[in-house]
Amino acid sequence: QACRAAKTAAEVRALLDRARTALRGTLSQAGPNVTKAAPAPEALKLFVEDKVFGPNQQGWQRIIYDLQNRMAAFTTAKFDPKDTAAWAQHTRVPVAAGSSEQVFLLWNEFFATRIDRQVPTLFIRASGQPWLDVICGEPSSQEFFCLRALPDALPMATDVPYDLDDAFKSKAKRILADFQRADGLESLGRSDTEETPPSSWGSFTQRWFKGKGSK
Repeated sequence: QACRAAKTAAEVRALLDRARTALRGTLSQAGPNVTKAAPAPEALKLFVEDKVFGPNQQGWQRIIYDLQNRMAAFTTAKFDPKDTAAWAQHTRVPVAAGSSEQVFLLWNEFFATRIDRQVPTLFIRASGQPWLDVICGEPSSQEFFCLRALPDALPMATDVPYDLDDAFKSKAKRILADFQRADGLESLGRSDTEETPPSSWGSFTQRWFKGKGSK
């Protein structure tokens, strides 16, 4: 809001400088030995069962399919930090249960079960909106299209009508059961190397973004 009200580039730069200084001050007060508490199994259960994911875990199945389909290069079993050819990928997921702080913690834990921890992953929550934008991989300007995109232009993964067979639904159910137990979160997904044929939606989003260039 302050940047919108600013009249000159110098005012905007000064605002950003002050914000960076405040963030650095907060980090220095936290100290170097602050550790992140893992979410309790009860919190994981409420998260997985949140009504925003629809009936019969349908929303979760679509999210898991989206990650397996478009982010295969970033999975623990396949990620190669020396490979710079993999494009960053974006997905949009529901905010789901709890406060903003808890939502970031829960989604971070879930993505850590599907995406290698060495992959840079950026979580962005738009103020007052019911979704979370997640960018895996080193982002370029086109990945930040999500900052201004409403659901009619960039829907949540839970709203994309993938055609999923029973075998995949059973697999997704097992993944969520393991996640809810909070048992071995560090190693979940390490043996999950099944290939999934690219969907028409994934092909469409890649074509669309490639056409946008740096705009």
